[in-house]
Amino acid sequence: MTSYYNIEVLKNDKGENIYQDENIALFLDDLKKLSNRPNSVVIPIIAADGRITSDDPKNEHLHFHFGQGKNADGLPNYNCEGRTLTDESIPAFENMYKELGEALEAKYGYKTEVQKYGSLIKNKNVLYHLNNGATGFCIRIACKIVTWNVNYIGTAKIMAEQFAKHFSPDHFPLSIPEDMQQPDRLLGHDYGYGFYKDLQTDK
Repeated sequence: MTSYYNIEVLKNDKGENIYQDENIALFLDDLKKLSNRPNSVVIPIIAADGRITSDDPKNEHLHFHFGQGKNADGLPNYNCEGRTLTDESIPAFENMYKELGEALEAKYGYKTEVQKYGSLIKNKNVLYHLNNGATGFCIRIACKIVTWNVNYIGTAKIMAEQFAKHFSPDHFPLSIPEDMQQPDRLLGHDYGYGFYKDLQTDK
């Protein structure tokens, strides 16, 4: 039960890293190899318990992290310690964060912030251990908008479109395969769980 996004690292007497699970070292090695490629962007996404109520001051739904420290206004602070965004990727992140936030708030009323309440980018976070020049940021999403929520597909679609648009503009917009363009498909609509009622199961 060791999270790959909350990595506890110890040192032995030789100064070598020791992980709670040996698979974590393999996971990090794979991630480093993948993110060594040009223009790589690493985006760990964490679903976390979010107490989103009308009287809770922590009423944002998506929390972005790319460095250490707190931002009282919840807006990006690119001068923070331990920044995991490269200088070259800051304009892309800035535009992505703005458009993503506007799109999610307009469609679902979801709000975003950057390190307003604290930081995940410390020595237990996967981004902290890359150290290979790749750019990246972490997103913590309130469980209530990804678990048993009819808008979760629409939320994922908006996020994927914004990531592709700003971090891979040469390949955007992504084409939709022909077999997904049938007139009876619900393209552009939110998906709920109503389709389960049509499923037949064998007894």
